This record gives sequence, C-alpha cells and structure tokens, in this order.
Amino acid sequence: MDTKQIIDELTHLYNTYNDMHDELNEKVANHTQDVSQFWEINHVRANSMREQSLPKPHLSDPESKDMLDQFKELGMDVGDEKGKSKEDIEVSWLHSHVDEYYYTFRDATTEDIREHMGIRANAYGFIAQCFIEIDLKVKDRYKKFLELKNKLINGIEDKSKIKFDLFDSLEAHIHKNMDENKWYISASVTSFRSCILFASKKGVKLDYSDNKNLIDKGFLKLLNDK
Repeated sequence: MDTKQIIDELTHLYNTYNDMHDELNEKVANHTQDVSQFWEINHVRANSMREQSLPKPHLSDPESKDMLDQFKELGMDVGDEKGKSKEDIEVSWLHSHVDEYYYTFRDATTEDIREHMGIRANAYGFIAQCFIEIDLKVKDRYKKFLELKNKLINGIEDKSKIKFDLFDSLEAHIHKNMDENKWYISASVTSFRSCILFASKKGVKLDYSDNKNLIDKGFLKLLNDK
C-alpha cells in the first residue's frame, strides 16, 4: 500500500465516521417497539453517571483545596473529592431505580408490573445491544486507524508532510465516542437489570432470553438472593 492509498483510506475513515450512527438511527426507527422515550432517558442517565465518575474540578485550584481541608478539619462534609468508580455508580443507580419502581408501582397488580417492567426491560435491553454493537464497530475502526497511522508515519521520510491534524481530529473523535458508548451501555444495562430485579422482588419473572449477555454472575447472585 503506497502513501496515497493510506491517506485516501484515512480520509475515507474520517469522512464516513458518522455512517455508523446513521445505521444505528435506522435500526432504532425500524425496531418493533417505540423506544424513543427510553432512548432519551438513557442519554440523560448516561451523562449523569459519567459526571459522577469525574473528579471535582475545583481540586486543581490550590486555594480551593486548602479551603476544603479546613472544612474537613471542622468536621464539615465536603463530598467525595475523587470521582466514583464505574462499578459503584452502577450499583447505586441500580438500587435507586428499584426504589423508584417501588414507589411508582406501589399499588400496581402483578399483571401491571409484568407489563410495564417487560416493556422497559425490552426497551433498555435493545438500547444496550445497539450501543454494544456500535462500540465494537468503533473499536474496530480505532484499530484500523492505528494501523494506517503507523503505516503512513513509517512510510514517509519527511514527517513534516504528514497531516497530524487529521490524525488528532479523528483520534479525538474516536476516543470521545468510546467514552460516550461506555456510559450509554452502562446506563442501559443498569436500567435493564433494575427492571428484572424489581419484577423479581414482586414475584414476577421476566423473560430476558434475548439479552442474556447483559446478565453477569454478580447480578445473578443479587437476583437469586432477593
């Protein structure tokens, strides 16, 4: 592969990046169930979960840190200085969803719970599968990008001719998508599991055979412990 072919492939990779998202939107639009409401909820939840994982921004300011230390000495609660782990966030959100369902469906019949939790579980399960699929595609593209980048850098003696701005732009784009996908998956899987768990606690067993890959050993233990 010569230099021009590599550049052409990189340019194509960059220009067609959003094709994956177009395919995803088409898949959502053609799904048998209208998941638009749950799709929007999942985006909001994913962003909130991601924010919880980030450290407090003011900690980079020495004066603010000194003030926080003084507050601590006085026994004042200043919150968590570091961002929470993804696992801790997922556990917290799982149980908060279940608590919310206990309140929302406090007077619901068994059949109502089966219907409403089934709808939610199917929607969030579908959303999770969508983002798992696109996450794999993004990671494949990143692998291809790195291969092309290395070939181009190794194939050009005069490095000043390399358009590193293109590399940086595409790589930043890919990293952003991978981070977003991680939290979209986390939010949808957590929401899916909360439906299964709440229904189980109310004596309703939902069919999640189409989404078995969203159930891990830890959640199965929680599900069986009830």
